[in-house]
Amino acid sequence: MRALAHIFISWLPLAIAVTGLSLLCYVSAQQVLRQSMNDMPVQVAQDAVARINAGEAIADVAQGNVNIGESVAPFVIVYDQDGKLIAGSGALDGQVPTPPHGVFDNVDFWRWGHSWQPNKNVRIDAAIIPFKSASSSGFVLGGRNVRLMEDHIVHIGYLVLQAWILLLIATFFTKGFARYFS
Repeated sequence: MRALAHIFISWLPLAIAVTGLSLLCYVSAQQVLRQSMNDMPVQVAQDAVARINAGEAIADVAQGNVNIGESVAPFVIVYDQDGKLIAGSGALDGQVPTPPHGVFDNVDFWRWGHSWQPNKNVRIDAAIIPFKSASSSGFVLGGRNVRLMEDHIVHIGYLVLQAWILLLIATFFTKGFARYFS
């Protein structure tokens, strides 16, 4: 019994290191995936602003019919300077959603993408970029449902958890064998 206690005590720093490295792996992978979710909405919004600024009709830029509650396809919604809907290719329950009050006043915060939850079951990554064309000005929201990426993050969590458990078992038995054969 003393031998087992000695093995456990000598293994504990290794277990702490394995745990720390496993957490580092998970957090790193989770953050890379989470931050990359912002890329699509930013790209969609920037491209839409460029098209509007080049003279393309807003209705053509925001063309399409994406059910943002179900689909992971990107969408575009265009609002006027006062935050009122002009056109949108994304809808939730048949309605084009509008971001919460104050979002258009803090558009610099939203320029590089943030999460938006238009209802309790749907989370969107959205980027909002202002535009000013010859005929109008306002805001373009590019967005995408994050459901698929959240599934990837959960899957990575399970993989890291499995690796962590296997590493803890392997290091414990390695410590035991090293003690037994020394």
